[in-house]
Order: sequence, then structure tokens, then C-alpha cells
Amino acid sequence: MSPRLSTIDGAGHQLQRDAAAAFRRAEQAAGRDLPITSAYRTAADQRYLYDGYVAHRSGFNFALPPSRSNHCKGIAIDVARGGRTWLARHGREYGWQRDANEGWHFNYVPSADQHCDDGGAGGTTDADDRPHRSSTQHRILSVGSVGSAVEALQRGLDAAFPAYAKLVVDGRFGKGTAAAVKEFQRRSGLTADGVVGPATRAALRRSGVRL
Repeated sequence: MSPRLSTIDGAGHQLQRDAAAAFRRAEQAAGRDLPITSAYRTAADQRYLYDGYVAHRSGFNFALPPSRSNHCKGIAIDVARGGRTWLARHGREYGWQRDANEGWHFNYVPSADQHCDDGGAGGTTDADDRPHRSSTQHRILSVGSVGSAVEALQRGLDAAFPAYAKLVVDGRFGKGTAAAVKEFQRRSGLTADGVVGPATRAALRRSGVRL
């Protein structure tokens, strides 16, 4: 069974609801957004990363199988450089413990969370407290996303828009893919944020790109 998830940022990253509340409390204490590149992953996405790691594919880092991954449990985040230092220094009191071998990876440990009863801005709402939809039809894709939907996006952009910079079809949503999405959004009259949400997905579909 998938964990009950709550969205934690504009890019659509999700965490298990208690971990999400703890992350919001940490951001509130930091006084700013703590940018992340990955949070909850479906078993399929984690399997994709694990298989790439086992096969020694270029660009694939160490990854656990889905059954052992805290990302699949919704209690792990990969943090961008702009947020790692603060979370490494202060995150422990909010339950976020840094992995000793991966400086960008933090796991939520409820027993270490000193603020779990604070409530307020860190809490979840009924709208947030909902099961995750694993179907790619409803997924938001952004920097840090991985898997077959990203591969389909990359192949589709390359095929439909050959004038754009050629993308590496590797199933990993990086800066190059984000740049291509932004260019597509600009030409389509959409907000150029590099995030494939419902409006961008619909525009891609009209252009022959199906995810």
C-alpha cells in the first residue's frame, strides 16, 4: 500500500504526511524554502534507479531496491545545495537526519522530531491527506523526477521539436530537460517554469507528445 502523501512544494514533490509536516516546520524555522530534488518515489521509479545503478549505467548513483528505499516510504528527501547546509545543522531537531554517505540525502526519523506536536503551519489538511496516484497521467514532472514518464517526455520533445537542443534520453529530469520544457512553455504561451503539470501536459499532448 502506498503511503498517504502531502505535497510539499510547487514542483509537486510529496512526502508521507508526518514527514511533510516536519519538513514544513523546518522550512518555517529556516525562514525560506529548502529546495529539494527528490522526495517520494514510486516503486517503478526506484526500480529504474536501482537497475541503472546495478548495471553501472552512466549518471546513476547508488540506489537501494524499492523494498528498502525510504523514498518509497515517503520519508526521505534529496536536498539541493541551497538547503543542505541549513538542514544539516538544524534539521535533526525536526527529525531530519543526514545520511553519512550521501550528503544530499536526509531521512525523517519521528523519534528525533522535537516539534511534532507544534501543529500550526506545519500540519496537514484533509486535501493534503490523500493516497498517492501512481498513474503517470497525474504525475507532475520536474527537476529530480526519474523514470519512464521522463524518458517519454525526452523522446517526445526530441521527436516533435528537433530544433530544440538534443536531449539525452536517460529518464532523469535534469537542467537540459527543464530548459527544453521551458522553451516549449514559452512557445505555447504557458508559464515557463520548467514543470510539467496539467496545463503543460495537455499542451504536449496536443503537440503529439504523450507521457
